[in-house]
Amino acid sequence: MFRLIFPSRQLNTFFSQLPLLLLAIIVLFVPSSVFAFDSTDFPIRVFIDPIIKINNSFAAPEAKLPVPEQAYSAFQQGVLDWSRLMVALPKDPSDVNYTLILRRQTSTKQEFEAYNRFGFMRFVDKREDADLVIESVDNKDARGKTILGREFQPYPLGYHTLDKRYRFGRIVMALRGNDLDLRVVLLHEIGHAIGFEHFKGEKCNLMNATNYTCVGDSPPDCVLNNANARCLAITDGQLRFVEEQLIAAKGKGPKMTFVDWRQYQLQVESRIQDEIIALGEFKDDGNLTLMLLADGSIKSIDITHSFGSREKDDQILSRIKQIDNFGKFPATHEEKEDKFALSYESNQVSERYQKSITEIIQAKIYPILPLKPMGKLHLKIAHDGQVIQTEIAQSFGNPILDTRILQRVKELKAFTPFEDDEYQERYATLSFEEKQPLDELR
Repeated sequence: MFRLIFPSRQLNTFFSQLPLLLLAIIVLFVPSSVFAFDSTDFPIRVFIDPIIKINNSFAAPEAKLPVPEQAYSAFQQGVLDWSRLMVALPKDPSDVNYTLILRRQTSTKQEFEAYNRFGFMRFVDKREDADLVIESVDNKDARGKTILGREFQPYPLGYHTLDKRYRFGRIVMALRGNDLDLRVVLLHEIGHAIGFEHFKGEKCNLMNATNYTCVGDSPPDCVLNNANARCLAITDGQLRFVEEQLIAAKGKGPKMTFVDWRQYQLQVESRIQDEIIALGEFKDDGNLTLMLLADGSIKSIDITHSFGSREKDDQILSRIKQIDNFGKFPATHEEKEDKFALSYESNQVSERYQKSITEIIQAKIYPILPLKPMGKLHLKIAHDGQVIQTEIAQSFGNPILDTRILQRVKELKAFTPFEDDEYQERYATLSFEEKQPLDELR
């Protein structure tokens, strides 16, 4: 059930029940004259991916596991909650705070159809029809980093990111917490998608980075450790900002600069990633800090976490320093210089993927191997699973055997594709240890 109290009653205390679960990639929002959403951008067509994008470490790499029904329903309710908010908004603006009370509920087909007709958000069945995509990762934090054995770390439960394929971007949710936790975080991330920055100050607010759930003695649903409800707060002004988008004529919507600056950040990140990829394989996740001046020139750049070797780090620094200019800061960004803390994932295949293709290749080459071969293969694999290049990284004993092994591997048509991968190609170094006698293999 969703309940909105007009206006909000004063809560005795407020703090987050779920500390550090939110990660907002987009956190900048100041009125400007550059970017705006208006009535022509609505309804927002929302696609909730029913398949988990990153499975837990116990699942096969090629597994197509469905999002659990409870989580999928929570995502649907989170989308509907925003429509419920806008439908319930009073006609006249006021200087009040509203308290949102979320309880578990299941919506009817008629309710889905009614909110679709309202014209704010609408569910679609195909990703390619979507303006906003909601994805899930399992047994990971929302960024795909493992949490196994390190549950005390402040891993985010969700984040929103711009994505050129979808007008309102993409939201990634980790399948942790209960259905109410997921619903609350999704409400927050949708807020970023439609233009909200993080709420400034200590008061609880849906868009506060940490104090997004409210706790107090009244209303009764808001008591501490209530397992059956969550209380949130949102201001009338925040909802009017969305209302203004919904009714504005083309090009007349409320202005915002967070998109301008985020687009610029993505431009810088993408440009550097292209330069790094052009240098080929790098074996470790790497981090760098870049300081740019307002005219787009580089003031300083440092590697803060190695990409795998001193040689590779030096190559990357040299390549980036050759970039003449990243372009001027957006006119609405008033800083004279700004720092970019950038992280780039290794372009090696994952451990699970490597294990999977090692088993496939073993089945192909073991029939021609002697009992005690030890060798290594180095592969370059395209995002669609096609093997681009195969090399002997460590000989299996003699050139003739190495040639036969390469021939056998080239007979393999393709491995599992990398879905929605940030790299067009990845690398793998596979080690083949001592083979067991054939009788044991059988």
